[in-house]
Amino acid sequence: MPSPESLLSPEQRAALARGAHESVAAQLVTAGQPAAAGWVLEQIWEFLGAHAHYLAADLPLDALRCALEAARPDLLDHTLELLALRPRSERDAAVQLLQRRGRHAEAARLLAADDADPAARARALLRA
Repeated sequence: MPSPESLLSPEQRAALARGAHESVAAQLVTAGQPAAAGWVLEQIWEFLGAHAHYLAADLPLDALRCALEAARPDLLDHTLELLALRPRSERDAAVQLLQRRGRHAEAARLLAADDADPAARARALLRA
């Protein structure tokens, strides 16, 4: 997938330079580019909107990052539930993100989603 920034038109980049992030994000949603809209909102720390757009774009790992930044347990729980259903590679990336952020209980929760290494889960639980 190309970088979200590369999907922006010169006019949209100019609008971002003027601080019109919400307007650009709305244009991107209308154009069917929710991932790019999420990226735009994330630039101004509007993590709730970015989270919703990343979920709409089927990018739960990006949504996880926003849920952590938003400090909303409900969003975090919902995002973890979605990630638990994703392929192992995505769950592993989420576990690494959570561990880097010191969120070991949440990492253990994802490790319990399948046959992940029980020792890794135990270490995550001990850190929690």
